[in-house]
Amino acid sequence: MDTRPSETFSFGAWLKARRRALGITQGDLARRVGVAEVTVRKIEADERRPSPQVAAMLADQLALEPGVRARFLLAARAALSPDQLPASSGAAALPLPPTPLIGRDAELALLLESLERSELRLLTLTGPPGIGKTRLALELAHRVAGLGQDRVSFVSLAPLGDPELVTTVLAQALDVTPVPGEPLLRRLVGRLQGRQFLVLDNFEQVLPAAPLVAELLTASADLRVVVTSRAALRLRAEHEFPVPPLGFTVARGSVGATPAPAVQLFVERARAVWGGFRLTPANLAVVTAICERLDGLPLAIELAAARTRTLSPQALLDRLDRQLDLLTTGPPDLPDRQRTLRSAIGWSYELLGPTERLLLDWLGVFAGGCTLDDLESVLAWAARAAPAAALPAPASAADLLGTLIDHSLVRVEAAEGGELRFGMLETVRAFARERLATGDGALAHRCHAEHFCALAEAGEAALTTTARGAIIARLGRESDNLRAALDWALEAGEEALALRLGVACRWFWHERAMLAEGRAWLERLLTLPAAHGVMRARALHAVADLALRQGDYAIGVAQARESVALFAALGDGRGQARAQRTLAWGLAQQADPLAALELSYASLAYWRSTDDRAELVQALADIGWVYQRLGRLAEGTVQLEEALALVQGEPHAWLEAEVRWSLGELVRLQGDLPRARALFNESLALMRGAAADAELHDLLHARAWDAYHSGDYAQAVELFGANADLLLRTGNPVDLAWATGHAGDARRCQGDLAGAAACYERALALFHEHGHRQGEAAMRHNLGYIACARGELEVAEEAFRASLQTFRAIGYTWSVADAVGGLAAVAAERGKPELAARLIGAMEATHHAMDASGSLLEPANLREWERTLARIATLLSPSALAAARAEGQRLSLDAAAELALTF
Repeated sequence: MDTRPSETFSFGAWLKARRRALGITQGDLARRVGVAEVTVRKIEADERRPSPQVAAMLADQLALEPGVRARFLLAARAALSPDQLPASSGAAALPLPPTPLIGRDAELALLLESLERSELRLLTLTGPPGIGKTRLALELAHRVAGLGQDRVSFVSLAPLGDPELVTTVLAQALDVTPVPGEPLLRRLVGRLQGRQFLVLDNFEQVLPAAPLVAELLTASADLRVVVTSRAALRLRAEHEFPVPPLGFTVARGSVGATPAPAVQLFVERARAVWGGFRLTPANLAVVTAICERLDGLPLAIELAAARTRTLSPQALLDRLDRQLDLLTTGPPDLPDRQRTLRSAIGWSYELLGPTERLLLDWLGVFAGGCTLDDLESVLAWAARAAPAAALPAPASAADLLGTLIDHSLVRVEAAEGGELRFGMLETVRAFARERLATGDGALAHRCHAEHFCALAEAGEAALTTTARGAIIARLGRESDNLRAALDWALEAGEEALALRLGVACRWFWHERAMLAEGRAWLERLLTLPAAHGVMRARALHAVADLALRQGDYAIGVAQARESVALFAALGDGRGQARAQRTLAWGLAQQADPLAALELSYASLAYWRSTDDRAELVQALADIGWVYQRLGRLAEGTVQLEEALALVQGEPHAWLEAEVRWSLGELVRLQGDLPRARALFNESLALMRGAAADAELHDLLHARAWDAYHSGDYAQAVELFGANADLLLRTGNPVDLAWATGHAGDARRCQGDLAGAAACYERALALFHEHGHRQGEAAMRHNLGYIACARGELEVAEEAFRASLQTFRAIGYTWSVADAVGGLAAVAAERGKPELAARLIGAMEATHHAMDASGSLLEPANLREWERTLARIATLLSPSALAAARAEGQRLSLDAAAELALTF
């Protein structure tokens, strides 16, 4: 209700009108100010003046803006006529906010700035339940009232359900008295003449009354209206402001820094229920995680914070999987619909039609959002699986989504390439999933899993084509959906579907460097009773591939062998040929290139009998790679030339790029540098056309690797660094670690030990975090050389020993030899030249057996071995050095490793 004093009034009368407008009794105001109730009564009756201290406290409790506050304090001392106070009481009919507004400074500033534009007369604050629309609008109204230029009114429409009654409710709220024979709307328009600022709260359930707002704006030239609603009014004059969640990201650093807005809100509300609550370094991350899990939704955060009376932050976080049950019994002064989160969301849900409700339920099955194609596909799966079920038609999904977006229950955002994704706040999704569980939950989850399984299965075929980058990026956006589908299939006992999905995701986990996660899923799937026959063979092949890519060669080779044998027993030639290629790759890493060559030819024989040109090209390329390892460069070139002839002009642009690069390596090793560079450039051009933005790191890596091996270390440092920057943005931690480590190698070749060490330390931390044992050991090995160069022999020896033990455990033969060479450097520095020479000889023999072409020798390590030999040469005669070196070359690698570990 708007309360307005007469044109001539006293200070006490103004104070009384202001207090009443805020809904405060004399007793309440006295208690807040700290005076007797009779004192307030006398001040309002103009029987006494407040002291300066009491006047200041009165101004605080009356929520006066700075300009009004200054005039109020002067009027309290009779230094200013009460007529100079705003003609309006400042916030007539404005409820007094029960708590301070937290974290909305930016939004308030933007809204106040927007309201200064003369053309903006209708502003609608939209957003999902609990986002804080009403609280923000109320604060905005108080700020406008404090300026003293508008009569400000606040009308809540929450109790109203009939749009026809809006005019009546507005008239009642604004003290418009009906007059017989005169339309009420005309009376209401008359009341709203002059500068008016009207807040209409909770408009969503009376949306058909939107034309009334347009009519009021047309009839009242100086009227401005702010509406809060879960759906926009769709009027031409409307400016929509979607209220965002509170930010919950906290900058790295100490707790002393200002916490994120969502964290501030949690802390304030937690202190309100338990005065002993404090934000500490120990609970900061947990409180932040709580706010993140609750999407920064103010109502949810307030309800969660109320639980800190009985639950620690960690216990609260652990229970948030049941958030709708946990977040109940809010403060009694909240509206009933907001005393539990379920009620707040249910309020919006009930405003939807039956079909919109059903679609919202089905959207709950998606984790991390979906595209319109995803939604239509899942609904199509459902239509085929259950033709008689009452489900939204796929063709109607777009229109229904529009309605849900209008009601702020679904959010839309643009993904890479301009594709639109639709998602929900996690709290709304929990409500939808709860509803879904009482209906078609099993059908929805099964169709969701079938859709994403089909998407992953189809994606592998695109990896060799120009669509490669797009499909990798596409599946990357669906990581949460893939996990959700696997989780459901396992929990629901849909073992066959779970196995299919896990095998289908193998390429995705590989390409996105999600090796540890992928192995964990597949190893779990292999324990299922349904993991037998061909599905077991496929799962074994998939997990073997990931193990090998993670550098776990011993286990990967064993799993690949089992897979090959099982495919053979089942008579599955295609599966056997693919598994043979994987096993061949692993055996080559274990210093058995001849066995790898035999398996590669067996695989090639199968692919020559089929019309699968892409697989045939890859088999030929594999054989070329093995021949390179054997030093048989001419034979390898023949295989790659045939592969290139087969793939040119085909749609497999990425595969052609890989073949051209491999052929360029062989040509360079044979001395034809001009052709090698031409092949490299052609390869990069093809890669550029097939890669998505998130995959451009492959281009940078290839260019950086070429510069590194060509001796252009400055260029290599720059390119590896640019690659690392890109990977940091696109979120590929394993490739980021390798790029960072290689930048360290190039810096080491420049003599920049400090820069190299910093790179290795960063890469080591990343590898350790993601369980990549090969990478972790490689960085320890590199840091061993840094320590050796600094004269820290004990540190170097410890690093080389640790890396050697890890390389032996995972079965990575090449790096076992590397680590033996590292310990040779320590032996030489400790005055044991004969031992050092034998270890160098053993290392050289293994490297030659694995890679007779020398293409795997890295410049940074090669320099270290040359330094070690130079150091030994100062301690031994040429003949003694040659003899010890030859003796080492006759040692087995295992014997050399034992010797290196026991000196």
